[in-house]
Amino acid sequence: MNRYFDNIEPVIKKLIENGYIKEHEGSYSLSEVGKEKVELYRREIVERLAGEEKNSLKHASSMLDEISYFLQYTVTKYQLKADSQKDIIRSLENMYNEITFHLKNLLSFFPHLKIYLDGINNALSRIKEGNTLFIVNYPNSYYYAFYELHTDVKNLVLKNRANLKHQ
Repeated sequence: MNRYFDNIEPVIKKLIENGYIKEHEGSYSLSEVGKEKVELYRREIVERLAGEEKNSLKHASSMLDEISYFLQYTVTKYQLKADSQKDIIRSLENMYNEITFHLKNLLSFFPHLKIYLDGINNALSRIKEGNTLFIVNYPNSYYYAFYELHTDVKNLVLKNRANLKHQ
């Protein structure tokens, strides 16, 4: 089992009891109360960031926008078999290195981002082992882990624009 989810059942039960998540047919999602709580928590974290850290967050978001383009390009080359597997892997490794470089300063404020980085790294390891389905085909693929990360960081910036201005 994934180490992030060891002993998760009591946590889920408590979140349901507190009204933060809801269960539907064996799946869980944030309730409206849960969404409000998450947004409040994230807003408080962003408010506590110093000017340089706020700039790092904005820069990371911009950098992920750029990497998104290159990831789309790389996935397209993979799907069209327009590049060698070795070149595809090299591109994915370079993107991963860029992502980790730009996010390393944010991990102390947003430790949950490490889950995405670990997901990307795990997918990259599987790809290097020869399982190219981890590029885009699986829910825990490089592509999906990246886009979850990208969306999370973008939401941190977009939903906290007022707190990030003039830094």
